[in-house]
Amino acid sequence: MSPCAWETGVVLGPEFKSSPARLARLFRRSRDTWKERAAAKQRAVKKLRITVRDLTESRDHWKDVARQQSQEIAALRAQLEQTREELSAARRTQEGSCGGQLTPADLSAPTGHRHSLLVIRLCLLWYLDAHVSLRGVSEILLSLVSILGDSLPLSLPYHQTVRSWLLRCGLFLLRRRVPPRDDWVWILDHTIRIGQKKCLLILGASLDHLQAHPGALEHHQVVVLDLCVTAHSTGVDIDKRLKDLARRVGVPKQIVADHGSDLSKGVRLFQAANPVMADTYDVTHKLASLVKAELEADPRWAEFLRYCTSSLFQLQQSRGAFLTPPGPRSLERYLNVDRHTEWACRMLLQFLLGGETRVAARFLPRSDTLRASRRSSQADGGGSEESRSGPADGGSALAAVACTTAP
Repeated sequence: MSPCAWETGVVLGPEFKSSPARLARLFRRSRDTWKERAAAKQRAVKKLRITVRDLTESRDHWKDVARQQSQEIAALRAQLEQTREELSAARRTQEGSCGGQLTPADLSAPTGHRHSLLVIRLCLLWYLDAHVSLRGVSEILLSLVSILGDSLPLSLPYHQTVRSWLLRCGLFLLRRRVPPRDDWVWILDHTIRIGQKKCLLILGASLDHLQAHPGALEHHQVVVLDLCVTAHSTGVDIDKRLKDLARRVGVPKQIVADHGSDLSKGVRLFQAANPVMADTYDVTHKLASLVKAELEADPRWAEFLRYCTSSLFQLQQSRGAFLTPPGPRSLERYLNVDRHTEWACRMLLQFLLGGETRVAARFLPRSDTLRASRRSSQADGGGSEESRSGPADGGSALAAVACTTAP
């Protein structure tokens, strides 16, 4: 560097041999290249930051999921241990009662009874769990006495005595105190009138239990809350009964009924005092009312039932008895429509598989058998109603099935 450069304070750049135009192009290209590299690095940094953010959120999410599942697993393990303990206790109790470790209380008779507690329990278990008849319970006890002899003191109760034990257990279940709940679902219905009286039955089920175990209701899932035998039932009577029951067990969240005139009015009166309660139409009766509205005005359905009824009497006590249609129902007729439709479907299937001639031949009496039957009836001076009126030709059954296929 020359001394003049220090004195003026200006530093001269390096000397280039290329022309200024070419140098400008080179410098511009170098600048653009470095700018592209810097922008690419910035994009890469931004992409890495986004990736880090996503991974952090994913990690936090799955940590929460794992923590929640760990808590659920711990709760399920605790529930499993509790269930195992209850099962072991039940097995120990069962073994202590019936497994060869009988206590003196099992062999002694309760106060006011002649038979031992073991006999009473065996009879109730066989009838309720094994579905043995009342007389069959006595027969089983008689077999045990004949096999065991005096090794196990067993008495033989009369079947009416077993019935009395069952009625007493049912009375206890009906009178026992039911703890109040705030998630009741009540199911109301009237039994078929017997004589001058009918019975109002109110069943209860826990809504939380039903939601935890969905599906069709079973007997062990419901409890009898109220049972009332009456000769007259009005909406006011139903409302009074529901209010009395609500004071004992709590106001329900839902009532399921078949919307009969008295039940519907009683539920409406009760709902006016408890507007948070839901009134639900029983799905079975609702579907039956829809089916009735659909079929009652249809002449084909009336004709189909007429042919079914006539073929019912023709096919009874004949070779075609296996094709007998179901009989008509006097009550709840449209709740049992499936019985007739299933029979018609089976008949149609028979026709499709073998044809009308083959099906008819399966239940039409043979000519020689028919002639022999007529000769026998003439020799006896009479004969059965079928032999006098002619063979069961099954024409009504064929007409009923043909009616189902009519457009």
